[in-house]
Amino acid sequence: MADIVQTGQSLAPNPQRAMDYDAFLSYAHRDKDVTTAIQQGLHQIGRRVGQLRALRVFRDDTNLTADPDLWAKITEALDGSRFMIVVLSPQSAASHWVNEEVKYWLARRDHRKLMLVLAEGQLHWDSTNARFDPAQSNAAPPALTEPGSLPAEPLYIDVSDDAPWEIRSPLFRDKVTSLAAPIHGKPKDALTGDDLREQRRFRRLRRAAIAGLAVLTVLAVVAASFAIVQRGEAIRQARDALAAQLDTEAAAVFSGISTDSDFRTLADTLAAQRIRSDPTVSRGAFYTATTALNTTRIIIPTPAPVNSVALSSDGHSLAVGNDDTIRLWNLTDPAHPVPLGGLVTGHTGIDSVAFSSDGHTLAAAGHDDTIRLWNLTDPAHPSPLGQPLTGDTKRVWSVAFSPDGHTLAAGCADATVRLWNLTDPARAGPLGQPLAGHTNAVSSVAFSPDGHTLASGSFDRTVRLWSLTDPAHPVSLGRPLTGHTTTVSSVAFSPNGHTLASGSWDATLRLWDLTDPAHPSPLGQPLTGHTSAVSSVAFSPDGHTLASGSADRSVRLWNLTDPARARPLGQPLTGSTDNVNSVAFS
Repeated sequence: MADIVQTGQSLAPNPQRAMDYDAFLSYAHRDKDVTTAIQQGLHQIGRRVGQLRALRVFRDDTNLTADPDLWAKITEALDGSRFMIVVLSPQSAASHWVNEEVKYWLARRDHRKLMLVLAEGQLHWDSTNARFDPAQSNAAPPALTEPGSLPAEPLYIDVSDDAPWEIRSPLFRDKVTSLAAPIHGKPKDALTGDDLREQRRFRRLRRAAIAGLAVLTVLAVVAASFAIVQRGEAIRQARDALAAQLDTEAAAVFSGISTDSDFRTLADTLAAQRIRSDPTVSRGAFYTATTALNTTRIIIPTPAPVNSVALSSDGHSLAVGNDDTIRLWNLTDPAHPVPLGGLVTGHTGIDSVAFSSDGHTLAAAGHDDTIRLWNLTDPAHPSPLGQPLTGDTKRVWSVAFSPDGHTLAAGCADATVRLWNLTDPARAGPLGQPLAGHTNAVSSVAFSPDGHTLASGSFDRTVRLWSLTDPAHPVSLGRPLTGHTTTVSSVAFSPNGHTLASGSWDATLRLWDLTDPAHPSPLGQPLTGHTSAVSSVAFSPDGHTLASGSADRSVRLWNLTDPARARPLGQPLTGSTDNVNSVAFS
């Protein structure tokens, strides 16, 4: 628990009492943010629809009330908890209260139900004395550095690199799942599966509720519209006459006969009048005005949250990856997207999709540790190309094709980038050795327009550049690019290859000058404005605009006419009801 003032005496545990809590959280006040995130995760993971929380967790800020005998309340909560979770850091190591709580648990309860989370600092196990070495463990409280404090080295979860500790972060959620699994009495993979099923069930119920509300709204609007029509009958003829006049004036503007300087005002006035009158009479001017002046936003419905999207180079095909399925759309007429063929299935969770430059091959990667290639020569009938690419990879976070389509890069959870020879996509094979250098999972990869440089962003907070002049013998370029304070989630090259953009879970974007890729340098100040993690970045074809998608449910546009003085472009694009995981320009 957080640091407080002690009063009262300790109480002996009652072995016959019922357990009031599933877990007790012990922490120092400085570690409140990570502890709160852990508590939220334990409440959410495995929660059934209609259930308030999956587990009941004791934390002093949420469960203690003012009481003259506070230590007695703490020991009562310890006695009534099935597990104890200790958040370790230099602050908790110095906390008298954290130490007393750990001592109390070790003296009275099962040490196997003590779980440790490292939020900051170091731990080093001294096997000779069965303790954490006090000289090398600045995060361990004294109770864990006493000889014989634990019979064997305990497992602990390291979240020191996961700030700002958001449960929406896949990596942090996975670690909290590791804590929740033994408390639920289930294997981790079983709990993960249960959690995913409940999330999908909740989304289905939410969609049904929204659909029901939409039907009621439509009925209400219809009823209101009918009342308005009846009420406005007396003035309709006058408005129709005015609308006819506006139709004539607008037609003159659109045909070039008139050069009215206030074109937008005329069109807006016409639209307003036409809406308020009979919409079945002379709709031509209204249609012309709205199609000429308004930007159309097309919403493509999907049955599950979208993790990744990719546009073919000609802009005619769109791939949408969500859950275990990829859906293809024909965008020949962007205002009327048409589904293409059957569903592309066979995956277990989609993290990334990418088109080859000629649009004939699609690569997809995800949770099942494989990359699959699909033949899109006939986009209406996609077919698998060869066997899934596996190697020694763990989860694959990102895939990208080289501009010539002969090389595929994959960012992997084992902290490497792997290259594949796609000269013959049906017989793809590894190209050289994995690119090593990152110290944590590689979350994003991107090729420069000339294909000679590869950029990789990682959970280790850095961006690395690689020379692929000879793809079979890649070479690291310069020092890692640093500055982000947490995971680099997305990287992208400008069309001329001179600028690299990186987006991070620290809610910022950074620009880098790659005029000389061996000596990259920062461009201007970090771009701020998002209020949560940046998930994706993409350049417009002319390189003058950068788009960024974020967990704050918005897309922002940035003017890069002068990359050293980048600035926001207009207002954020909103409307998404969940995280914006992927952005792309046609």
